[in-house]
Amino acid sequence: MVRWSLYSPRRAFLRLCSLENFDEESFTLEMIDAGAEDVEVAEGYVTVICAREDFGAVQKKLEEIKVEPENAELRRIPNLLKKLDDEAFKQVMKLIEVLEDNDDVQKVYHNIDVSEEQLELME
Repeated sequence: MVRWSLYSPRRAFLRLCSLENFDEESFTLEMIDAGAEDVEVAEGYVTVICAREDFGAVQKKLEEIKVEPENAELRRIPNLLKKLDDEAFKQVMKLIEVLEDNDDVQKVYHNIDVSEEQLELME
């Protein structure tokens, strides 16, 4: 099942829309200089991940280069992803749905490695 101890401390997570005239290498170097741990480019988005302590410096650097994040938040990012068989996946997703529907729950985190086939099961 899901083990909470597998999570790293909270990390800052900034998601940017695709950028015009985007030079991935120079942008990545700028973000690393500002304190970013990782910069990922996928599916039309740029994701910058940094330690909580560097969140302000990374945001300031984005302001300097006139880039506004679509989303900027602290998240728990798993160190290790867990694959589940389809039956266990369905059960865990039901539990997550119940938790998310609870008004007392603010955010639900998991470390499930979701396959494309399992995404289709959710529909």
